[in-house]
Formats: sequence, structure tokens, C-alpha cells
Amino acid sequence: MKNLLSKMAGAFVIGGVIAIVTQAILQFFLQVVHVSDFMMAVRYTLVVHAAIGSVLAAVGIYKKLEDAGGMGAAIPVAGLASAITGGIIGERAKGKSRPAAVVAGLKLPLTILGIGLALGLFGALVCLIIGFKVV
Repeated sequence: MKNLLSKMAGAFVIGGVIAIVTQAILQFFLQVVHVSDFMMAVRYTLVVHAAIGSVLAAVGIYKKLEDAGGMGAAIPVAGLASAITGGIIGERAKGKSRPAAVVAGLKLPLTILGIGLALGLFGALVCLIIGFKVV
């Protein structure tokens, strides 16, 4: 039980810090750079967030965040970027060429995203069949 509470606390703290950093990046684009369109600022924030995750993965820091924070570090966009970067670096370490390493590094994240998309489409189809309507 203590181990479970420790994991939950780690996920809460690491996930919370990532959320605070992400909010700070968003506010930077809105208030300092003066991006007038909110959704454009969100897009910029996601790109920066993913870039930070990739850089931290490349230097080995994001793995430590994932060890301490579990899903609190793995679920954000930085976690996806870290997984892709880590996969590519791992494949390069095995001696694969850059293109082969990129394909191998993208395989798992794209498979997971594809499964999520397929399940979402299946859910939408079920809603259409049973006549579910959003008010």
C-alpha cells in the first residue's frame, strides 16, 4: 500500500510540475509574444512542450522523470516525444541507420495512436447506430 501511495504521489507531483511548466509556456506565448489567437498559442505550446520532452530524453533526464513520476510524466505530450526520441536513440545504439531508427522509433507510438483512433471511431459508430445524440 505504501508503494502504491508513493507512486501516486510521484505521478501527482511530476504531472503537476509538467502542467505548471506547460501553462507557463502558454502564458509566455499569450502575454510576452502576444499571439492573438489562443489556439495558435496552444499549438506553439505543444511544439515547445514536445521539443523539451525530446531534448530531456536525449540527455537522459526524462527517463528519471518517468521513473519518479510514472504516468504523470508519460501521459503529457512531452512523454510521447520522449518515447519517440528514446526509441530512435535506442535503435541508433543498436547500429541501425537513421531512417531505420526513425521508423523503428515511431512504430510503437504510432501503433498506440492508431489503436486509440480506431477505438474512437468504433465508439462513434456505436453512437451512430444506437442513435445517441449530443445536446
